[in-house]
Amino acid sequence: MLPTTVGAPRFIVAGAGLVADFSRQRVSVATLDLLGQWPMKWIFASRIRDMYEGGIANPTESRQVPSIRRCSAPGAPHADLVLAERSRVLDFAEAVRGGRILGSNGEPF
Repeated sequence: MLPTTVGAPRFIVAGAGLVADFSRQRVSVATLDLLGQWPMKWIFASRIRDMYEGGIANPTESRQVPSIRRCSAPGAPHADLVLAERSRVLDFAEAVRGGRILGSNGEPF
């Protein structure tokens, strides 16, 4: 957490390449500290590890989470599905950027 004093008190929490700015919320340092401890209290660390290792992440459906495993090396389970989906998403993004996808008003999206 990086509290600063530019204007009103400002609170920024950064981790895993993401930044959350709580400066416009009614949050104290104590609240942010509690939020930081909460996942560990509920054993999320072991569940996250299980997901990356191919364990059952959703016990109600008894299934793995292939979207998490996509970070694995080529040849990993579901790698072919992940690569196909990435290609599909890239095609869509390029179509949007190129003006080939139209919105409901008929104009480029």
